[in-house]
Amino acid sequence: MKTRAYILSFILVLATAFSSVAQPHGDRVRALRIAYITDKIHLSSQQSEQFWPLYNRYQDEIRAIRRDDRIEDDIAMSEAILEVKKKYKVEFLKVISQEQLTALYKAEREFKAMLIKRLEDGGGPQRTRR
Repeated sequence: MKTRAYILSFILVLATAFSSVAQPHGDRVRALRIAYITDKIHLSSQQSEQFWPLYNRYQDEIRAIRRDDRIEDDIAMSEAILEVKKKYKVEFLKVISQEQLTALYKAEREFKAMLIKRLEDGGGPQRTRR
């Protein structure tokens, strides 16, 4: 289990590094993420207007934690990310239902796995299939 956590952390670091190096693809990945999540959690247009600015702030805070050089301990980083998730769970539930929130977390995992698989296959974000 510990090895799996290290492998996942390593993959996340690589994915973050890839997205910062391949900035032109970063916008494409964000657009694909938006489309994927919108489809998976069935956002109404009214929900979308409130959800996406909130979700973007959520993602920005998590990215900031991952980039924080002061956090050298994986456990401290995980705890900081968990605090952000707890904070935004309350905010998300003001906009979407519990079922949609559960679907959001699942969609995030699926999207990340899909992106990692494409990177491993040598494709990158430009070879997206549905």
